[in-house]
Amino acid sequence: ADTISYYQVKAQKSNWGFVGGWWPYKSKYLSWIANLTNGWIYGNGKWPSPFFRGPINEPEVKKVFSGSLICPNVMEPFAIEHGFDLNERSFKTMACGSMALVQKNGAAQYVFGKSVDYFSSEVELNEKMKYYLSHDSEREKLAQKGQKLILDKHTYIHRVQKWLTQ
Repeated sequence: ADTISYYQVKAQKSNWGFVGGWWPYKSKYLSWIANLTNGWIYGNGKWPSPFFRGPINEPEVKKVFSGSLICPNVMEPFAIEHGFDLNERSFKTMACGSMALVQKNGAAQYVFGKSVDYFSSEVELNEKMKYYLSHDSEREKLAQKGQKLILDKHTYIHRVQKWLTQ
């Protein structure tokens, strides 16, 4: 994670937040959590959601992630099919102190382990969002574990150090 740009800040609170461009596969998942009030979607495209707030400037993204209790992360379809890719969203959300709820794939499970929770379907995403929004202690523990994992092992500084020593 780019911890120079993504770190926890004081921000307006919401139950959940998502930053990303509109694609049908993302919309399919996020429409299932539309019944959970007090959420935000920022990004490009025209999200068909009452929670869509429009485009966002990069410096403001950390406020969305820091202010969101949970940040769902919908993966690219090829990442699910082949299980070997991660997008940067989970790293950013955890660096900002939010609980990451990540679409299950092999790469995410390998890198994040038990520092996040996973979902495999739209229904499971909705159920887990409801669960964690009503179980503050469990959600906060996962958010802390995720942030610690990122700050201890997954910053850009860690990546550069690894390249220089290999």
